[in-house]
Amino acid sequence: MAGLPDGEKEAAAQLAKAKNKDGWFITLDYPSYIPYYEICRQPKLRQGMPIAFGSKGFHNDDFGQTRKNIIKITKPQDERANLLV
Repeated sequence: MAGLPDGEKEAAAQLAKAKNKDGWFITLDYPSYIPYYEICRQPKLRQGMPIAFGSKGFHNDDFGQTRKNIIKITKPQDERANLLV
């Protein structure tokens, strides 16, 4: 959290408190994610955040229907492309 503006730290602390957690709570939503990602000095955390952000629509839960939709949309295109090979 070093270098993060006080307002961002306070917002993360309030979110943690609302979720009955200690410390700070950083989400993958833009108001939380971007400032933390830009200032984070720990390489492992910086590397993991974009991966988590990019994959959040591909989980097998109520919000993870993206994968099924992408397959549904791209399957005909893939079939047509394979005809040309």
